[in-house]
Amino acid sequence: MVDYVNNQKPSSVLDVGCGYNRFKGKINNLIGIDPHNDAADIKVSIENYNTVPYEIALCLGSINFGNEDTIDKQMGKLHTVWRKEAIFRV
Repeated sequence: MVDYVNNQKPSSVLDVGCGYNRFKGKINNLIGIDPHNDAADIKVSIENYNTVPYEIALCLGSINFGNEDTIDKQMGKLHTVWRKEAIFRV
């Protein structure tokens, strides 16, 4: 996956729920967010994150916690943080 993302030559990659931010330094132009882990670049949840749109959003096991309403809100928020031509993989 690292090679796939880097081969896209993204100017911006958002790792939602990055945990220990293990892709930092491996994926180019990556910003990791996580509401519970100090290793994140920004300690914030997707619901409270406001920024310019990203080309690629990674949600590797992070948008599956909570009830259906919570997950729907998180998915809706993702639509506001990626560019129109963005690549989205869950």
